Amino acid sequence: MIKAWVFVGLVGIASCVEDEPQVAEPQPTADLGVEEAKEAEPPQSEEKPPEEAPALAEKEKQKPAAPKDSKEPPKPPPQAKNTPPPVEKKAEPPSESVTLAAKPSPPPPTPEVPAPVIKAPDGSVCPIASVPELARSEVYKNVPFKSGEVSRFNLDFGAIHVGYGVLTVGIPVKHEIVTGFDPKGEPNTSRIWHMKFTGHAYTGDWYKSVYSGNDRVQAFARPWNFSVSKFYLEEKASSLFSSVHRKKHFHFNQAYCEVKSTEEKLIEGKTKNESHVLQQGAVDALSAFFKLRTHDYTKGSLKFMVYSSGKNWLLEAVPMGVETVKTDAGSFKCDKLLMRTYLGEKLEQKGKLRAWVARDHPARPLVKIEGEFKFGDIQLELIKFTPGQ
Repeated sequence: MIKAWVFVGLVGIASCVEDEPQVAEPQPTADLGVEEAKEAEPPQSEEKPPEEAPALAEKEKQKPAAPKDSKEPPKPPPQAKNTPPPVEKKAEPPSESVTLAAKPSPPPPTPEVPAPVIKAPDGSVCPIASVPELARSEVYKNVPFKSGEVSRFNLDFGAIHVGYGVLTVGIPVKHEIVTGFDPKGEPNTSRIWHMKFTGHAYTGDWYKSVYSGNDRVQAFARPWNFSVSKFYLEEKASSLFSSVHRKKHFHFNQAYCEVKSTEEKLIEGKTKNESHVLQQGAVDALSAFFKLRTHDYTKGSLKFMVYSSGKNWLLEAVPMGVETVKTDAGSFKCDKLLMRTYLGEKLEQKGKLRAWVARDHPARPLVKIEGEFKFGDIQLELIKFTPGQ
């Protein structure tokens, strides 16, 4: 490339030298006079003296060659030999400070919002427990009993057969409960699927002349831990000296560790409202009989909280061995359980209560219950069992 530019420059210089005008050499003037000699001298040319030609040639070397008639752009002047080609300057990368400034600054850390403090009616702190939302099909999934189950019992008072008892497992029901709290402590509620249990105890016609009773109970229990959300009791009783008819509604707010009850005395026309402290996770007396059927007693005792009569009791089911119990419903190999109730850490109970739970039957039904109390002994014995589906 350098040789081509040198060749073009030499051609341009040669063309400039060939076009220079020729200067006439002076003739001798010896035979002429002074005046004639002056007249004989040719006029001086306006051209620059010959000694300036080398300087002009040098200047012409530095000029680029005249562009040809082509459309090509004029070529740059030749470079001197041994001159390195021009080096393209690379764009300098931005400085580190510029790079760092271009990056977005990380957002400030989100301050932790303290969990709200929920107080029970007595001023104690009620813990915040998580509430899983189970599908309807999962309500009875992990328990031996299913929807539609019916257990029928004979009810004896001492040695006298006085009536019957029925325990049933209902279809799942939705009930609204508090599922959590927002940062300001406001409750979030949702309708959650619950287990539904009912109980019915009534006296036979032959015993009505002495005593007539017709009691119904119903409970909505949470499927993950059996804790109660709603409980209903209706009691009808009459004797030779008095009559009772009352309805009692219990609303268990596990999130606030509180239970509110409304009692209606229909004969007297009175209503009574009460509020009590609830041990979170407590089970009602009816759901307790179903919870007894879920434990493997080869691993030891079962303990859980039960709310009854305005108090929170710790119920312990202690296995006392294995017995075979024969009833009208069949023969069952059972875990014999001794029930103990504690108020706080103190054992408090007004009698003895025992239960027999079938261990080999897939539904593990409650086969027999015996209670020894000051007013007499009570016994429930299974006479017919219809499994659920």
